[in-house]
Amino acid sequence: MRVALFEPEIAGNVGAILRLGACLGAAVDLIEPMGFEWDDRRVRRTAMDYIDHVTIVRHAGFDTFRATIQSARLVLFTTKSNRSAYEFGFTADDVLLFGKESAGVPSSVADACHARVRLPMRPQVRSMNLAMSAALALGEALRQTGSCRGELVTRSGHARPLFVALTSDLRSAYPIGSAEQLQSWRIAPRTIFLASAREYANHGE
Repeated sequence: MRVALFEPEIAGNVGAILRLGACLGAAVDLIEPMGFEWDDRRVRRTAMDYIDHVTIVRHAGFDTFRATIQSARLVLFTTKSNRSAYEFGFTADDVLLFGKESAGVPSSVADACHARVRLPMRPQVRSMNLAMSAALALGEALRQTGSCRGELVTRSGHARPLFVALTSDLRSAYPIGSAEQLQSWRIAPRTIFLASAREYANHGE
């Protein structure tokens, strides 16, 4: 899973998304020109030392970027779409594309994308902050695909499973400890959903 930013304008947003990528294991593509210098201290101020734990690829322009993603699907997040991101089926090798803060992406870029989706929000407001949008989008994509590279750790130091499969009577729960196990796991007919381990975990532990 990758996050791509088309000509981002605000250094703080980019720094926050780099930190997001570091935490969730997603590479970040920066499509230039950007609205600030790459060595802008505001990037590292927001990303902090997390910037050393994320794969960053800078591209001279959209065409250069597009040539690098090969057969991966390019999914554009835009307020001009009527398709909810929560009703869209993501795949593990998708590239999530976000436009610049002030104007999104031009029509030529939108037309080059394989899909366009929207994050639902109240009609009284115009748009979300770029970094917040990326966090919501990446979180949903990773939730669907089970691609999150990490684990939850209890206070006692023991790793919690990433997901818990619950049966329809809510009486049986099956811990799933890795993305690989999630992908290979055969869901029983009575299993109704996968909850995140954090939601299911005993808060008293």
